[in-house]
Amino acid sequence: MGALEIILIVVCSVAAIGVIASAIYKKVKGISCGCDCGCANCPHACPSRRKGEERK
Repeated sequence: MGALEIILIVVCSVAAIGVIASAIYKKVKGISCGCDCGCANCPHACPSRRKGEERK
């Protein structure tokens, strides 16, 4: 295994760890990871945020 492959593995590992750490941080802080448009009545709002609709 050459130096290029080792560097590529390290970079990919750091990126994956960063994504996972970011998701965990947002979960702990209570920050939404999905749609956060802020408009519960707009047609583009997440189903869980629309008023008057039940979750399936």
